Amino acid sequence: MSGPQPNPAPEREKFSERFNLSRIAIQNPVITLYLLIVLLIAGGAAYFQLGQDEDPPFTYRIMVIRAFWPGATAMQMAQQVSDPMEKTL
Repeated sequence: MSGPQPNPAPEREKFSERFNLSRIAIQNPVITLYLLIVLLIAGGAAYFQLGQDEDPPFTYRIMVIRAFWPGATAMQMAQQVSDPMEKTL
């Protein structure tokens, strides 16, 4: 048959020796609660210190013009009305 089977215990030991934040948090509930409260207070303080502008510091270069010319085609409107207005404004 087959040779001796490897022992899975060393693999488990390697796994349990790794850094496990959840295990540390469960084993130290006081420190976990303290850090949670400190982060909550720091986040609230940072939120209320954010600057707020009523208007943003940049401008949108957008303009809307409505022109009516009953019976004109789209090409006529573009050539005779829209293009000259865009160049002027």
